[in-house]
Parts: sequence; C-alpha cells; structure tokens
Amino acid sequence: MLLAAMLGLLLRLLVRGEYVFYVKPSLLPALIAAAVVLALMTLFVAKDAWVAIDEGEGHDHGDHDGHGHNHGEPRASLLLALPLIVVLTVTPAPLGAFSAARSTGSPAPTERAFAPLPAGDPVEVGVPDFVARAGSEQGKTLVGREVRLVGFVTPNPAGAWWLTRFVVSCCAADATSYRVLTRDGPKLEADTWVALTGHWVAAVGTPDGIPTLQVERHTLTQPPSNPYAE
Repeated sequence: MLLAAMLGLLLRLLVRGEYVFYVKPSLLPALIAAAVVLALMTLFVAKDAWVAIDEGEGHDHGDHDGHGHNHGEPRASLLLALPLIVVLTVTPAPLGAFSAARSTGSPAPTERAFAPLPAGDPVEVGVPDFVARAGSEQGKTLVGREVRLVGFVTPNPAGAWWLTRFVVSCCAADATSYRVLTRDGPKLEADTWVALTGHWVAAVGTPDGIPTLQVERHTLTQPPSNPYAE
C-alpha cells in the first residue's frame, strides 16, 4: 500500500503537470524513470504478498492455551501509508507569498555587464532579470525604459507590496525569492498573479537590495504553467 500510494502520487503529479511545483521541468525524465521503478517494485511486492497468502503465511497461529492470535506488524506498517494518502487528497500548490515573506529578500546584486534591452516599450523583463539589472551598473539598462513584469503579490508589512518570483536550482527546497517593491500599485490580495507595466525608480531601493517599480498599469493574470522563473 505504501509503494502504491507513492506511485499514485507521482503519477498524479506527472499527468497533471504539477511536478513543476516541486522540481525543475528538466527533471521530468528522472521522474518518469522513478515512476517505472516504483511500478515494478509495487508489482513485485504485491506478487510476493499474494504468494505468501496462498502458502498460508497469513493464517492465525494458535497459542499454548488454544487461543488464536495474529501478528500485528503488517497492520501497524500500513500507518506508514497515511501521510501519502493525505497528500493524495490535498491539491498541490507552488511556493507563494507565505514562503516569500519569510525569506531574506532578493539575492545581493553582482556587478556585471548586461546587454541592452530589446527595442520597443513596454519590454517584457523577468523579475529576477529586473532585480539583477537594477543592481548592476547603476541600472543603466533600465533607465528610461518601460518594462512589463509578471509575478505574484507578497504583502509588505511596511506598506505597499512586493511583486515576487521564485527561482529554483533543482527543487522547491532550494528556491530563492526575487522581489520588486511596487509604488502606486493597486490593492491586491496575497498570491494574486499580476502583470505590471511601469518604470524602474532610479536611486530608490530598500536596504536589502530590493528595487522599486513605479506602476503605470496592471493586468490580472493566471498563474503560469511553471510558476518558477527560469
């Protein structure tokens, strides 16, 4: 039952594409291989259990007083499957505002040269790329440009809110949040996905290196199929 529950959970994540909530899409072949191994293990254990039943290994044994008893170990081992069964009944969700609010902020900027943004405004810029450009070369690639950022809302206790995206190196356990502080943004609930169009506010940032976006327009959006930025 434990192996079957693990296999069922993995198959659901694969079929629905929800595995990207936990690992990078590039790990799909490894997950498929793991599903095959789990399926073979499940069949092998099930066959072994069936043979044991046919051979009478599951019958009650009489004690010295003539009373029958059975072993409690198999029943107790079934409790191991409960956590997986619970997970199977819960809708998976990617990391969101709750996790982002408890992170230490965007990574410290590193000085490196960036290529100019493509011509035409507004230009689509990823939140991590925007944060990196704002912290490098005094943000010269963002000066005078109108950008469009897509992310989810993370409430800021100090006021306003952050537009946030997570980046994962391998899986959700190593996720890093990138945040942009909004100025004059609309009032939105936590975890709302939104596209913001605006301008980088030069020389305005927070002590932990989070840049500021002057919001000109906004559009509510659906969460992307892969919620983590590349």
